[in-house]
Amino acid sequence: MQIHILGNVCSGKTHLAKKLAQKFQLEYFSLDEISFKNNHSKRTEKEINDKIQELVKKKNRISEGIFINEKWAQILIENTEKVYILKVNPIILLARVFKRNFELRKKKTPESFEHFLKMLKYALFYNKKILKEYKSQLQQIGIDYKEVKGEEDIIKDLQ
Repeated sequence: MQIHILGNVCSGKTHLAKKLAQKFQLEYFSLDEISFKNNHSKRTEKEINDKIQELVKKKNRISEGIFINEKWAQILIENTEKVYILKVNPIILLARVFKRNFELRKKKTPESFEHFLKMLKYALFYNKKILKEYKSQLQQIGIDYKEVKGEEDIIKDLQ
């Protein structure tokens, strides 16, 4: 089984993917970990492509992330059996963005206020613009997807 979860920032993609990985004994992958090194620097195109080529060979995997415009992300999605778009109430989403910002500030991580503003802007424009782009791009590359609210919807779809 190969699953990919798309969704807004702070929508719960990582939490949901890890939970499903455990439930269905799937290997978990984050597109952030594919695109960035541990020190938050961007990987080279070759490094990313090598990781994607390894990943698409795996038969029991779940991946998640917001990337879809990148060619490497499209290759991954094209080689995935089930694609889900996670939908979250906008008010809950904004609360999560603020909560994440406060948690990062307490930990004194490299994320800056500018990063917070970028996440906030992404969260605010996601339903109006970005979600439509996701759907359009998935349709252009011929990928069927389902919009889900959470774990129950995915489990129901997989049965």
